[in-house]
Amino acid sequence: MGGIWFQQTGRDFSNVIGIALGGIHNCVLILGGSIKCWGWNFDGELGDGTTSGRYTPVDTVGLDSIITDIATGDSHTCSLSSIGEVKCWGRNVSGQLGNGIPWYRTTPVDVVGFENENGEVFLPVILK
Repeated sequence: MGGIWFQQTGRDFSNVIGIALGGIHNCVLILGGSIKCWGWNFDGELGDGTTSGRYTPVDTVGLDSIITDIATGDSHTCSLSSIGEVKCWGRNVSGQLGNGIPWYRTTPVDVVGFENENGEVFLPVILK
């Protein structure tokens, strides 16, 4: 039996296949490729389209592909999809989101810079 089971709450987390712990928020990768996050959300790091903090997990919106990996920073989150898309959301004052615009985002945005001069996309590789 995969996943995590918390007997004291009776909640079944067997569909959780990954977890990322940020400085002020947390996210889980769900079997099937979706993301749920909770915690502080001042800069949109939960990706639910708001800046409202959440005590329970909410869906990250705007991810069109199956997500295969997630990572969290202090107050931002990034995902890698099964087709090689990298998207990030949350705090961006130092360019953490990789979209070229230094402003926070409450929903996922594409990381830019993986294209060559011919418009061909270079897919990122995560080594584990």
